[in-house]
Amino acid sequence: MSSNLKQIDLTLIRRLFQEFDASINIKSFIAHKNSPDGSLLFTLYESNNQDKYSLKIFPQNDILCRKEMILSHYLQEIISLPEVYYVNESCNIIDKPYQISEHLEGVSLKSFLQNKKELSNDIVSNIAESLALVHRTAYNEPGELNVQLEPLALNLPMNEWHLSFLHGLAGKRLGIDLAKRVEDFLHSKSADLEEIAESFVLSHGNFTAENILILGNKYQAIIGWEGALAMPSLFDIGRFFREPELFPRKTARLFAEAYNNVSLNPLNNNWQNHARLMDCLNLIAVLSLEAIDEEQEMNIIEKIKSYICTEGL
Repeated sequence: MSSNLKQIDLTLIRRLFQEFDASINIKSFIAHKNSPDGSLLFTLYESNNQDKYSLKIFPQNDILCRKEMILSHYLQEIISLPEVYYVNESCNIIDKPYQISEHLEGVSLKSFLQNKKELSNDIVSNIAESLALVHRTAYNEPGELNVQLEPLALNLPMNEWHLSFLHGLAGKRLGIDLAKRVEDFLHSKSADLEEIAESFVLSHGNFTAENILILGNKYQAIIGWEGALAMPSLFDIGRFFREPELFPRKTARLFAEAYNNVSLNPLNNNWQNHARLMDCLNLIAVLSLEAIDEEQEMNIIEKIKSYICTEGL
């Protein structure tokens, strides 16, 4: 059965849930907007109308759901995140793997900020401290994580990553002239890239304001861990500050102070420039993915242009 949003009904939801716990009766559900990776997201309501669960159906048969469960068990003693209760990769009911997890109330930090809510110092500090705690898990090399949370080595120095992307699909999308400008720019930053890549840590992989939950006026949790990998700490930080217009001007300063209070590898005085440089490299990698659409491609290219034109980067 092809699992798109229109084909998910209560009968199917109950069948999926019964694989986890047949004693619980799901009375209703709400379908949410699909996540950027193509996952289908649902909130499930038990018959008592008190208990809720989250259901995520993944877009392909891979290890993402199991990795997220293992990470949730590993990190739940360290930071606040939803506990993943159950994963099913059998594809015997639907043709996709799925997971059932704890439901946490709240809105995304991005929605919170777009609704002109005041971003308190405590929220910024809690986010930064949580990330610094995650980053205490160190690795000897970068790469995607397998289900044992071990990196699959990239076998290429970080200051050469961009070459493989720029000589492929990312370069084609950028066009000859812009790809050459980007390559020259990153070549001029080789020393900075080497400094950034002196250490690697457990990274969220998509540490955005959309993956941070706020409840009321307080930090609630970090969600969306399926893309975790081993990367320099600035990989997450650069991604978080990719949209600086979202945040009050004081946010970067407060973030760095709180992060450094907890981190085993504090940020240096040049961390913002290095974070933008790391995110530029990240965007070039994303631009090499077949799955991105035209709007995403255009936005990524404009952001890369802004990075290579930023004075002092």
